[in-house]
Amino acid sequence: MKLILLNSVLLLTLFGCNEDFQVATLKDPTNCAEYKARFPSAANGSYSLNLDGNELTPHQLVHCDFTGGNWTTLIGPSITAASDLTEFGDTSDIASTFYSDPVLGIGWGGLAVTGGPNPVASQQQCFTFSKIKSISEVKISVTWDGLGSANGYMYVGNEIDPARYAGGGFDTIQSEEGLLTSLNAWSGNPAGRNRVVLHNPAPTPDVTVADFNGNAAGEVVTITHAYSSAGKFQICMSGQDPYVYDRRFVQSLSFK
Repeated sequence: MKLILLNSVLLLTLFGCNEDFQVATLKDPTNCAEYKARFPSAANGSYSLNLDGNELTPHQLVHCDFTGGNWTTLIGPSITAASDLTEFGDTSDIASTFYSDPVLGIGWGGLAVTGGPNPVASQQQCFTFSKIKSISEVKISVTWDGLGSANGYMYVGNEIDPARYAGGGFDTIQSEEGLLTSLNAWSGNPAGRNRVVLHNPAPTPDVTVADFNGNAAGEVVTITHAYSSAGKFQICMSGQDPYVYDRRFVQSLSFK
């Protein structure tokens, strides 16, 4: 009998044995909760995890908050450039309009069209966390800079095929697929107000969790909510070019 440890997968091989046997595998943790279960004495800090569940792909370095509930942090103070997100997905759609602020966080988004009653596909630039195997709960903090003179928009939720909204806005789709939206001066949303709306599966109604009159730039809104999807997690924004729209920011993003 021989034990072989290959890429953190434990292989049990038997030689000269005619009896039936099973091969036991021990795969690397895909999130901080799994890591804590494997190593109960682990302290808060950065760990290399197998986020996509594929032992043959590179692991990703993330921060684990074990004392706060075993959260796996994807966006935090260490993320300051689009290249920092390549660990989690393809950044080609957001790299040219990426921006960061040491206090507010990170964001992206340019404009091919100015104005209009609703967000359209040409105005959205999206990042999909394609290398994350599964998410059951999300904690996200969002804000905006108030430097624009018009609409600003952020969508957080299930990955959406752009063809679904190519001819119009997100109004219906965001309620069906979204976790939250952060917006101001949109149709159905009075000008001068900044709102953060939490979307719930039908028939549960959507909930406005923050409603600021007079913009309230820099106000941070944090939402913790269950998340379940067969698809991938996505963040879309519009808000640069330059500052025509209020720029949206993600200050932090963690998942379980």
